[in-house]
Amino acid sequence: MTAVLTRTNLYSTVRSNILSILDNRSYVGDPRDPNNLKIRKFVYTHDPFEIAFDFALLPYVILKWPSVVFTEPSGDWKHRSISYIHKILIRSAKDGSGGSRPDIGGFDAEKITQDIIETFNTETIKQTLRDFQMFQLKCNVLQTDEVLVGEATVYETELELSYWVRLVVSA
Repeated sequence: MTAVLTRTNLYSTVRSNILSILDNRSYVGDPRDPNNLKIRKFVYTHDPFEIAFDFALLPYVILKWPSVVFTEPSGDWKHRSISYIHKILIRSAKDGSGGSRPDIGGFDAEKITQDIIETFNTETIKQTLRDFQMFQLKCNVLQTDEVLVGEATVYETELELSYWVRLVVSA
């Protein structure tokens, strides 16, 4: 984990805290690295498909920047509740990264999705995030889709991780 939220790190720290959980293979396993040797990058903070269509990278997880909603300030204008929503995208190739294992991509996507849901629903993770002032953690699957890229099918699963904080936002 990285840091406790304060009024000076409301945006960067929340992402770092969530990323440190997602990028921990003991929580979210990489199907292509079952021995946890960290032989490749598995969790991205940008979409590698935007750079190049490289099926060898699949499967992977993308943590997108959070959306942030500030509520009305408290009576003294010093406190606010702030809601955060992260989109998490899981992408896998239907026939695996090499294109030779029929339907393995579906199993990979299910396993990664299950790991993420399980991780963010454990009391240990919830308590750790509460210690960092991140409360009411919820993880939902928004959609699962199949996308045709060239002649290959890619599975995409979108999850939403939401939580809120109440902090002193002005001196």
